[in-house]
Amino acid sequence: MAMKSLPTARGNPYITIIWLLIIGSGILFLFLIIAYLIRVNNLSGKHIIIPGYFYLSTVFIFASSLTLHQANKCFRKELFKAYFSWIGITVLAAIAFCIFQILGWQNLFNQGVNFKNIEGAFIYILSGLHFSHMAFGLTGLALVLRDSFKNRRYVDGFIVSLNPAKNTLAQIVTIFWHFLGFLWIALFCVFLIH
Repeated sequence: MAMKSLPTARGNPYITIIWLLIIGSGILFLFLIIAYLIRVNNLSGKHIIIPGYFYLSTVFIFASSLTLHQANKCFRKELFKAYFSWIGITVLAAIAFCIFQILGWQNLFNQGVNFKNIEGAFIYILSGLHFSHMAFGLTGLALVLRDSFKNRRYVDGFIVSLNPAKNTLAQIVTIFWHFLGFLWIALFCVFLIH
């Protein structure tokens, strides 16, 4: 049986860290969702109508996960120009998500939903906390876009693809971005149910 080198045996510590951060964020959101469900179930009266902009933002975050997946397929196939293009489309979809989130909050505010309303406060808190996570994810995507732009020529891209340290950022951003997509879809389903 061949022995693995020490770095290979331990795995990538940055990937481990991002998974630990995702677990921590997931637990935070889980507790907030449980608190939201308990509070909303005890309320009687008119419930909040979810803005149409939230539906559009859901489409864009789902699309961004698909385009990021396509970008990673292109990278593995050494199609570095296509990789750059797909990362660019992912960034545009992410920006569209953020714009529609802001428009959705504005729509909620125009409906008279504010922090005095428990259900409204939870919607703002949950979607706002998710939005703050999106800022980190979008920053990571922008860094990956910059790197993919610099390495879109085949020779440059191939050299970078051989360097595991250079690929770590793209792996971390991919893991985190898919988590954000899953998280938003879960939050959106909770908002729709209640």
